[in-house]
Amino acid sequence: IDFLGDCLPFNASSGQTYYRPFPGHFFQILGQAYRKLCSDNVEPAVLIIDELSHGDATAIFGSCLLLLNRDDDGWSSYPLNLNERFLGCLLHAMGYALILTSKGLLVEEMKIELFWQKVRQELAQKENLKGLHLVDYLSVGKIVLPPNLCLLATANTGQLAENLDATFVRCWDWEYLSPPGFTTSEPPQELRDVKIIAFFETIQWSKFVVNLNEFISFHRRQLGQTEDKSIGW
Repeated sequence: IDFLGDCLPFNASSGQTYYRPFPGHFFQILGQAYRKLCSDNVEPAVLIIDELSHGDATAIFGSCLLLLNRDDDGWSSYPLNLNERFLGCLLHAMGYALILTSKGLLVEEMKIELFWQKVRQELAQKENLKGLHLVDYLSVGKIVLPPNLCLLATANTGQLAENLDATFVRCWDWEYLSPPGFTTSEPPQELRDVKIIAFFETIQWSKFVVNLNEFISFHRRQLGQTEDKSIGW
């Protein structure tokens, strides 16, 4: 629930069961991307995942792993079916007011079918073809990753084979970044004049990072995988 989200049940004083949406990180950013797409906002939505290799990424993404396969136009190659609870959670993340009970789903005080009709009319008036393409999926309970959603992640190379499934790895474009000191590399402009106090001496942060990583590399037999022990800028 932390990553995807869900609608959790609670009982009202009337005795009827309602569902309260709790969108996770993934549904929150997906909802933002959908809303921007429908409003002709060209600004992309970005989800940054730090230390992806520290968890079981396949289990965290779950069935949403299917969405990571994309066509050249940026849309997911394969849509994913959502039940009414998950769809309600996503619509809530898009900013729509909804009421979800055991009897059905109301969005903006309308039945879901009428709501999609209204959204289609508004998108058609604006000639928003991408928005209409998205609604074609959502109106039948399916989701896809849109072209304006970008997923960025960091991962330790030493843990890729251990914690990341090969199928999951193939869904990403990878860029290798060497730790400072392993190759000749210059610090970012904003860090060149940063100084720290270490061992009662003021030194440049960039020099400290390079020297520390060179020390780690020199003692790689004792430390094992050196890149996972190193630090970046």
